[in-house]
Amino acid sequence: MFGSNSMWVESAAQRGDFAPLTAAPGQLAVFYGNAWRHFNRLNWSGQSRVSWDFRVVPMSRFQPHPNVTSLHSSRTFSVGPGGYYTRVCSQ
Repeated sequence: MFGSNSMWVESAAQRGDFAPLTAAPGQLAVFYGNAWRHFNRLNWSGQSRVSWDFRVVPMSRFQPHPNVTSLHSSRTFSVGPGGYYTRVCSQ
């Protein structure tokens, strides 16, 4: 990620100090995407960026929010059909 194919992320929740994330091939970036605002700008670099989005929450720490929906998909922050999360193991 570099230049205009970077994702812009704030350094902590509600700081508003957005800066581009940079990473070389083979590196990865980790941030609190559920709490830190982030966005993309138009990519004029001529190179694509691939993003895999993983959200991992131990069930012992999970707090459902059935009345709150995601900004873009309108799914509730709950586990199960129609929810934002899927439970992948029973432990």
